[in-house]
Amino acid sequence: MSDGESTSNAAKRPRYLVLALAALTLVGMLVFLDGFQIINASTDPDFAARESAKLDPVLASVLQAQFESIGELHRVMTPMGIALVLLGGVLSVVAMRGIFGRASAGTIVQLALGTGVALSVNFVLAAPVRSAAITAVGSIANPEAREIARFLPAIFAMRFALPLLTLLLAVFGVTRRAAREALRPASDQVGEEQ
Repeated sequence: MSDGESTSNAAKRPRYLVLALAALTLVGMLVFLDGFQIINASTDPDFAARESAKLDPVLASVLQAQFESIGELHRVMTPMGIALVLLGGVLSVVAMRGIFGRASAGTIVQLALGTGVALSVNFVLAAPVRSAAITAVGSIANPEAREIARFLPAIFAMRFALPLLTLLLAVFGVTRRAAREALRPASDQVGEEQ
């Protein structure tokens, strides 16, 4: 394939597709890091104290309560963390390959939807973790902490909703006709080059 052909393929690629794939890459990295943090919190007993040692007292109490709760729920949270690491890592790699035209739209959609399901399951399974964090902040005798405790459920909901919404919008972008044509399966691209 010559430089002229690769330039014309890049010019045919819609901008929204590149943005959708970049967003999927970032969400995949976020999911990977969340899973890695869950694995650390559920397998390392000193992780909670070490991570919250140098933080503001209110934030430290939130993180310590979350990490200790994850440690108590290690039988459920460790497999969930592993699933998030795997799905997030693969989603990032496949979305980056899609930016360069090396992944099929079907694979990207399947991974994005699978990651969305994993995020939803994690949100349901982590309800005790969120509850422990809200209780820990609410028990601090500080008016600022009580205000934070009041908004913490909304923060947790936004932390779940934004990546999920990004995944859905990216899936919408990847399933458009021009995007599907730009992301043809690799077997179709090889057949045309010969």
